[in-house]
Amino acid sequence: ADAFATLYQDWHPKFRSYGLRHNLRPEEAEDFAGDVLLKIALKLPTYKPQTFADSSGRVQDIPGDAWGYRIARNYLIDSIRGKNPDSEPIEYHESTLESHGSLT
Repeated sequence: ADAFATLYQDWHPKFRSYGLRHNLRPEEAEDFAGDVLLKIALKLPTYKPQTFADSSGRVQDIPGDAWGYRIARNYLIDSIRGKNPDSEPIEYHESTLESHGSLT
């Protein structure tokens, strides 16, 4: 429980902000952040740190926050498409896509 509390304290504001930047209403961004943190907590046992070779050939670690933001991004896209059975589809307007560009 303490580990989740720390995860929540450290990451909830970041994922809430991510949702707000992608034009979610404040209450949707709150729900989004909580849902993403729950997904991360459930997937944490399967997390395997990954590496990549930089331009000089040195092996670098991919930060765990990149993994978390990938989960957030995928969840946002699935929510927009209505593929998350446990959530209400997020209303996402075409003007938002134009102003923010691609989600990738």
